[in-house]
Amino acid sequence: MNVSYAIVLLISFGLSACGGKVSRFDQQLKAAESARQSGDYATQRARFDEAIQLARSDEERAEALYRKAHSHLRSGNQTAGLSALKELATTYSKTSRAPRAWLDQGRIFEKSAASDKAEICYQKLVSDYPRYGGAPKAARRLVELRQTRGISARVTYQLLREQNRAPELDEALRYYQAAELASRDSTRAAAAFEALAKAYPLPKGRYTDEALLWAAVLQRKNGQPEHALKLLHTLKKQDKQAWTIGSYTRTSYLDAHILSGQILRDDLNHPQKARDEFEYLLKRHDGRTTDEALFELLISDLREGQDTCPALDRLRQNSPNSKYLPCAKRLCSSHLNPSWSEPSELALKHCQRWTTEGTELRTRLRLR
Repeated sequence: MNVSYAIVLLISFGLSACGGKVSRFDQQLKAAESARQSGDYATQRARFDEAIQLARSDEERAEALYRKAHSHLRSGNQTAGLSALKELATTYSKTSRAPRAWLDQGRIFEKSAASDKAEICYQKLVSDYPRYGGAPKAARRLVELRQTRGISARVTYQLLREQNRAPELDEALRYYQAAELASRDSTRAAAAFEALAKAYPLPKGRYTDEALLWAAVLQRKNGQPEHALKLLHTLKKQDKQAWTIGSYTRTSYLDAHILSGQILRDDLNHPQKARDEFEYLLKRHDGRTTDEALFELLISDLREGQDTCPALDRLRQNSPNSKYLPCAKRLCSSHLNPSWSEPSELALKHCQRWTTEGTELRTRLRLR
């Protein structure tokens, strides 16, 4: 349900609770829902038709028509469903349901292998409703569909950015363009992520935290660990501000501490500073990254030639179901516990990678 119509329903509910009358429009929507629950889609659509006639605004007409379209789709009549969605998108183009109608049409056409029609719908959504929350998804689908026709992602992203004037979509396009570059040109990708962070600084940027994190990952890969730490410092500084006001902390902020510790230990040879980073994370985000931080401390012991068994015991105590436990056991040569099974061949490969490269970041590079 879209926000504007939810408000209408809340107002109607409030009037009803205070002794006011529920509108005839809302009565028809309720009757349509009852028909749906009984599996009578024909009656459901008839109620939607009556609701459209009783609607007090285009917003309500669009809502009833949208529900009617999906009633057709649920009952297997794709042609009628698409027709209703197209009518909504064109007749009620200024309503909040219009962009969703274009998105739904694109998805249906794509599933039906009508990629040319899907492209038209996605392009219409991106061009006319760039501030709609689904616009970035539509843009991604456009890129992938055009790639099947031999048009590179770089060309499509550049064209979309030139056509777009909405900052909300521009930020998303910048992110996905940089993400697409990451696997084949780490230097350009890092620069693109940093440009995004500069154009949409924290705390308002929606993609900026991830952009800073991945810029740091790529700069480390490019042999620039000090620069990577500067980027992570910007991200961690915002994390400290979130702590003071009790805000929810995204995974990228947690990963910033893990990556900082890895760089300090493995790239810059500052083992104590790395330990401080991991210990701070355990204190700052109690329970959320216990596995990674504790295992990184075990790796630090391993790097310095210390006994890893105390770190194993700490990991086992704080995170008894940790995926790192089999590896931690193997690294602790003096620790024997017959109740633990030997790790599989795949687990051994993971163990080798973790002890060589460090634990994996929880934040995934969004490609779609």
